[in-house]
Amino acid sequence: PVRSLFTLTGVALGIAVVAGVYLANDRAIGSFEESLRALAGQADLQVTSNGLQLNETLISELSWVWDIGTMTSIVEGQALVDPSRKGTEVESLQIFGIDLLSDHSFRNYTLSEGKDLALNITNEQFINLLVDPRLIVIPSLLAQELRLQEDETLRLLVANRWQDFRVAAILGSEGVAAASGGRILFMDIAGAQTALRKEGWIDRIEVVVNDP
Repeated sequence: PVRSLFTLTGVALGIAVVAGVYLANDRAIGSFEESLRALAGQADLQVTSNGLQLNETLISELSWVWDIGTMTSIVEGQALVDPSRKGTEVESLQIFGIDLLSDHSFRNYTLSEGKDLALNITNEQFINLLVDPRLIVIPSLLAQELRLQEDETLRLLVANRWQDFRVAAILGSEGVAAASGGRILFMDIAGAQTALRKEGWIDRIEVVVNDP
C-alpha cells in the first residue's frame, strides 16, 4: 500500500507539473498574440524582411499603394529604465515608433480621460511631437508604475546611450496601450529612428486596403 501511494503521488505530481507548464505557456502565448493584434491594429497586410530592417526609400517605391489603400511605416526597439528610479519594478520597455501623419487609419490612441488622441490633440502638441525627438506618449498603467505625469522626464538606456525623454501625453489602458502589458511607449517615427540609431531604416510597412 505504501509503494502504491508513492506511485500514485508521483504520477499526480507529474501530471500537475505538465498541466502547470502547459497553462503557463498558453497564457504567455495568448498574451503575446494579444499584444501583436493590438499593435497590428486595422492592418490588412504587412511588408517585412524576415526580421531584417527595410530601407525607408522602399516607401517611395510603393507609392502605387496609395491608389488602393493606405500605408504607414513602423520602427520598433527596446529600452531599459534607469535602475536608480525608485518605487518601480519596471526594467524594460518596448518602443513603438509611428508615422503620426498616417497611423490614425491603423490604430486608435485613447487618452486617459477617454478622448481620442488624434481628434483632441492641438496643432501645437502635434507639431511638437513631430519636431521634438524626445517626446513620448505612454499608457496610464506605465505612468502609474513609474509615477510619471505629463511633462515629466524619463531616463532610458536606448541603443547603448542614456537618453532623457519627456511625457507629452498619457493614454488610457485599453487597445494599443495594453500591448506588452502596458510597458510600451509611443514616439514619432523620426524620433524613434534617432533614439534607436536607425536613421534611414524601418522595421515594417503596414497596409490597409480600400477593398479587402
